[in-house]
Amino acid sequence: MEQITAYKCSFCKKINTNKSTIKTHEKKCFFNPETKSCATCLWFSPLIVESVGPTRCFLGKVKEVPEGSKMQLNTQCNNWMDQKIYSNQETYYNDDEMEEKLVSGDVEYFKALKN
Repeated sequence: MEQITAYKCSFCKKINTNKSTIKTHEKKCFFNPETKSCATCLWFSPLIVESVGPTRCFLGKVKEVPEGSKMQLNTQCNNWMDQKIYSNQETYYNDDEMEEKLVSGDVEYFKALKN
């Protein structure tokens, strides 16, 4: 048996034996909040509300794709908001309101929560 050294992305499960490969990957990883990708965005449906229908962006920034097709995630989106805005809120009393505001794409509501 031979022991090896491997490097793992700090944001996803990607692993490689080459450190520079992972460093390059991390700069564009969809799960790195700095890339402002759909994968970490408040408006991307699978992260918050699964009962709304197909995977989509509530602001219409990602095209819906037929079932079984691969979706292309956007990065550096000007409308990106960190999904943690939603998950960091006390949702016990206002979960229905927050979900309604999310599905309707109420940007101002979530900007106010962020502050």
